[in-house]
Amino acid sequence: MKKSPARWLARLLVPVVGFGIFVAVAPSAAFAIVGTTAASNIPRVQVQNTGDNYARGSTAIGSTVYVGGSFSIVYAPATGLNYTRQGLFAYDEVSGAMSSFAPSFNGPVWALEHSPDGRYLYAAGNFTTVNGVARKGLAQFDLTTGELTGFNAHLGGQARTVDYVGNHLIVGGAFSVVNGVTRVALASLDPSTGALQDYVNANLSGTVNASSAGPTQVLHSAVNSTRTQMAFAGNFTSAGGATHWRVFLLDLGATSASVNAWNAPILQQPCRSSTIPNYVWGLSFAQDGTWLAMATTGYRNSSGPLTDTVCDAVARFSTAAVSNAVATWVNYTGCDSLYSVAVTPTAVYVGGHQRWLDNVNGCDTAGAGAVSRPGIGAVDPTTGSALAWNPTRSRGRGADFLQMTSRGLTVLSDCAAAGISGDPSSNSNYLAFTYHPCVGLLPGS
Repeated sequence: MKKSPARWLARLLVPVVGFGIFVAVAPSAAFAIVGTTAASNIPRVQVQNTGDNYARGSTAIGSTVYVGGSFSIVYAPATGLNYTRQGLFAYDEVSGAMSSFAPSFNGPVWALEHSPDGRYLYAAGNFTTVNGVARKGLAQFDLTTGELTGFNAHLGGQARTVDYVGNHLIVGGAFSVVNGVTRVALASLDPSTGALQDYVNANLSGTVNASSAGPTQVLHSAVNSTRTQMAFAGNFTSAGGATHWRVFLLDLGATSASVNAWNAPILQQPCRSSTIPNYVWGLSFAQDGTWLAMATTGYRNSSGPLTDTVCDAVARFSTAAVSNAVATWVNYTGCDSLYSVAVTPTAVYVGGHQRWLDNVNGCDTAGAGAVSRPGIGAVDPTTGSALAWNPTRSRGRGADFLQMTSRGLTVLSDCAAAGISGDPSSNSNYLAFTYHPCVGLLPGS
């Protein structure tokens, strides 16, 4: 397919031939739409019969992709070898070669980010040690050496998001203390040292369901292409002293960040599943920043019509600062979860364990107008209707993270010996009908 002339996700430096050497590369291109055949050379997690196996976050520097999650062994088709990798690994997405970078975490890695110059990598997660050294929830690595640095934010709990904007490392999670100072769920840190900055203080508070949602926390984040605005999703009902259930926008000023007036009242509506009160699971901005898409779970409306909520759907919202934002469009799966979303100029890619899209008329069945899109799909950015693109992905728990890179669409998910019903045939190990447990790539052309 012909590549779009739009340019985005620019990566300035690429590490080559081990650590310490960087070369400049051109910005990556947005594809008209990626293909439906998975790349055969991408490393994959070796499925274990005990414990959780999943990949949950990635970041790319040139052709090098870093993947975080919960796993212990990675298989590389390029060499036919298994590699011990505890929570984080890196590979070249062109050759499929594994990097020697191999830190060890004692808990899962939820999100990854790198510095603009490509030298430093940040890992956020639910861990307390890295390479045997105390680092709670957040760690920094120098990619010229591959070593853990002295950076330490002394978080009081786990981190779930990490984003580098300006000269600020903005971290969200389930914590209330940063370097001995109270900061609930969101903080700005010095990217070099981990010291707390005053740049962000969103004053998050509240819980969407006191009995099952847990503490006030940030679970997901996204940054627009100009690095002037962020979106956050999680368990909160107030930000900046105003009502903001589940999602709020943060304006990134030169000297301070402030909570935007944007508010979507529909997000105050609960979904039917009381075990998933934090149902907004994925966020992605359009390239011009004028709108964002969110992927949701939650099963269905707790009462009344499905369309009174955005449960189990992908929805588009304008980012204009209004107190009563309504969705431009909503594409419902029919009561199956969506966990991830990636907006491009030509498609809004979504992943989860859905069976259908365009299914506003069904719940756990294909209603009138539904189209089969198992595990992964795409919708038109303007109309919100499902595109014909249909590579398929075995459903399992679901595809948790989608990222456009210079080569195509990286798909991260769970991977297990058995699937959502205990049946191995329903696991998450197949992408485009080929075996790719936890990690896969659908190349552009």
